[in-house]
Amino acid sequence: MIHYLKEFKHVFGNYGIIGLCYLAKTMLPNIENYWQNPILYVTGVKASGKTEFVKSMLHLYENRECKFANFKNVKYESFRACLREQNTYTKIIHIDDVNKPLTTEWKEIIKSAHDPFHSKHLIISGGQDLSNDVSLYSRTIHIELDNLFLYAPDNYNARNALRALLYIRENAEVGFFKFRSNIHHFLRSAVKAEIIINGSYPNAEGRLKRNYASLLAGYLYYADIMPFTENEAVYALISNLSEQQIMLSNEKKGSF
Repeated sequence: MIHYLKEFKHVFGNYGIIGLCYLAKTMLPNIENYWQNPILYVTGVKASGKTEFVKSMLHLYENRECKFANFKNVKYESFRACLREQNTYTKIIHIDDVNKPLTTEWKEIIKSAHDPFHSKHLIISGGQDLSNDVSLYSRTIHIELDNLFLYAPDNYNARNALRALLYIRENAEVGFFKFRSNIHHFLRSAVKAEIIINGSYPNAEGRLKRNYASLLAGYLYYADIMPFTENEAVYALISNLSEQQIMLSNEKKGSF
């Protein structure tokens, strides 16, 4: 499993770090809804690796803890019911192939996934960017895959790592770390993450900072098995937070 994590990070670079931090966040103890659940939104041009990225990330979960739906086929009512059902068998819902503008109805139900009373984590992948909807965009961890270094013409190492990743995924049982429930360790991780995020980017919007602090806390909680350092995690998260804050600010300026 550790080898799989290393290959995932190697293939996807900083995006891989963010993805693993998000996955770790979904495994954190839920201490009185300490954080809302940010939505992971993976966008990019066609064939940029969006679905592959999510599949490779979620392979670290047992299948019973994830539900997959193609946006072309999923019905609004069934998705809402899945989102709100209170059971322990589904932690993450992945909606793939979101390539057309979302209706107001869909935007509202997706935004509700961010609310504290939901126990589900939502991952969306597709070509439709959320930046034209400010209130939804600020609820997301946004990853843009169209400049993935994997596809650089001379990047043979990354392509070899992708082949290794796919081989492990198809031929080995890859189980994520066992759930831990150490409340004191969680609180230490959470406080440290908030201090780092606030210190590194004090001017970011509060909701965005909390989103990224929750991911950093996930890393700190499981740092002993992660294939990257704290400095690497902070750099990847702060860089993405900075880019997302700039895009969000520009959208807000353009909305008046």
